[in-house]
Amino acid sequence: MAVFPVKYVHSGMRGAPVVSGTPGSRIGAIDAFLLTGFGAVTAQRVTVAGGIATATLQAGQSFEPHTVIAVAGATPDALNGEARVLTATPSQITFATAAADGPASGTITIKVAPVGHWTKVFAGTNKAVYRSTHPKASGFYLRVDDSADTYMRVRGFESMSDIDNGTGPFPTDAQIAGGGYWVVAARPGNEVVNWDFAADARFFAAAWAPDAGGHISAPLRGFGDLLPRAPAGDVWAVGLSCLSDANSNGIYAGGLSAPGGGTPGRGLYLPRSYTGQGSSRLSYTASYCGGGDISGGDNQPLGPAPNPVDGSIEFCRLFARAGAAYHFGPRADLPGVLYCPQGGLKDIFSPRDSVTGSGPLAGRRLVMLPAYSYWGQTNGFYAIDTTGPWRED
Repeated sequence: MAVFPVKYVHSGMRGAPVVSGTPGSRIGAIDAFLLTGFGAVTAQRVTVAGGIATATLQAGQSFEPHTVIAVAGATPDALNGEARVLTATPSQITFATAAADGPASGTITIKVAPVGHWTKVFAGTNKAVYRSTHPKASGFYLRVDDSADTYMRVRGFESMSDIDNGTGPFPTDAQIAGGGYWVVAARPGNEVVNWDFAADARFFAAAWAPDAGGHISAPLRGFGDLLPRAPAGDVWAVGLSCLSDANSNGIYAGGLSAPGGGTPGRGLYLPRSYTGQGSSRLSYTASYCGGGDISGGDNQPLGPAPNPVDGSIEFCRLFARAGAAYHFGPRADLPGVLYCPQGGLKDIFSPRDSVTGSGPLAGRRLVMLPAYSYWGQTNGFYAIDTTGPWRED
């Protein structure tokens, strides 16, 4: 069966891990997405006709359309592997297959597929270290400390010897003592918050919406290999987007979907300069289509969306600057996230609405996520490419 380069999941899916202002709950969600999958069920029946498999499930055990699933235990074997859900009812899903027409046999299990090519190198109480195992990955490490109520502490390393020790940290203690912050919840306790994850084999992006009262603002953070501009390559083009403190009112600052900088210490940290010299560098992000405000928000250079001339809603890529100032040019493009240089998206979309791209984005499903400068309001939307591929290799 086909292999799908990008996976996307969210907290509203059946069986998705619950995230709240509770220590340890966020690592469980990351594990399920990157490593194990979730929502496993046993199919009651699977039949194939004309290249389409229909799986009958118990009522309420279905999967959302577009979800990448992992099928196992089926005969013929051509049914096993990854597939994308084409259609769904409460008790049935369909997906494309190369298997011959007819009924399948075996104990057939279906679950939301994990990303794959990621491993948990070290684990401790409410701590984890993740690393991409893709053969072309930089192989750098993401350390997560999920011991606090409303936030996680995050830091990248060039190498690590155990759960707490490594070399080549980014950010360094001089930049942010103890590492960066991912703010997950506005308040401690069991109030459930929304989250959306997207990843390929080399980059993991997480959009946490701290306000448990709704899916209001979900700034994008992430870790992994960027898309370097240097013709000879840039092994140090590995980014960790984070905050410099646990203040949820500044959660959008320095996010992957937020052009500019302007807030000291908040942004994208890379392990070294593109020359390979030095240590951790702070970078600011920018979009290729101009605009320094919130994606899809007010004061955008291309006016309100949609364009009255052709009905289009425009998107463009974002990039990491070669330094933490506006005069630095692009060092690397950001995988998967798209910026809208038009305004008024809050009047067009709701969280997790999707559109199908055209032109360079033809055939790609773009999922819209809400943004603002603090967690209590929506002023714009950015898009995640949930189809991919995000990179050529």
